[in-house]
Amino acid sequence: MPFKALIVTGIALAIVVEPAIAIDISGAGATFPYPIYAKWADAYKKETGVSVNYQSIGSGGGIRQIIAKTVTFGTSDMPLRAEQLKKDRLIQFPTVVGGIVPIINVGGIKTNDIIFDGPTLSAIFMGKEGVANNVMQTKGSIGYVEYAYAKQNRLPIAKLVNKDGKIVVANADSFKAAAANANWDETFGFGVVPTNEPGANSWPLVGDFHSDANAAAGCECGA
Repeated sequence: MPFKALIVTGIALAIVVEPAIAIDISGAGATFPYPIYAKWADAYKKETGVSVNYQSIGSGGGIRQIIAKTVTFGTSDMPLRAEQLKKDRLIQFPTVVGGIVPIINVGGIKTNDIIFDGPTLSAIFMGKEGVANNVMQTKGSIGYVEYAYAKQNRLPIAKLVNKDGKIVVANADSFKAAAANANWDETFGFGVVPTNEPGANSWPLVGDFHSDANAAAGCECGA
């Protein structure tokens, strides 16, 4: 199924499911996309009267629950392999894309003042854990966090050199560019993590979050 067909698929599922069962929808999984899921759930409840209860318990917990069929959908920061999708009769599709950004706590340094390439950033973090709280509390430290967290806490963000050798700024446009250049259509179950994608405007540190749901009878699972 082409990636562009996901919108049509989602509409079709809504048409099929909503009239048939007016029960609440349950989900569990990754913490990263919880804020947007909560907004979507609120909007969906106002439109349909159906509640969406999402538990941000971590990707592993979400996968375990969808496999056990104790939730309507599970969400993970890593896509499931084709073998598991087929084995457990699951369909998988991406729902949220977000950027990971290097943050800096050095006096006088502001957002976009510093540029890192991949080898330099890797060398900095090799064998070390980037923790946001340590960065905020320890002068001269460097870490990495999700983009929205950095913006909300006004943490200085570095620019990066991407796969094409271009210097890029972290923002919604550069995250979208990375997602647009990923090879979705040729990957079973859309099992792509759009990190280090080509493209002059692509941000190199992008993650996506996949939702997994139980397939209906006759469905080509994972497609």
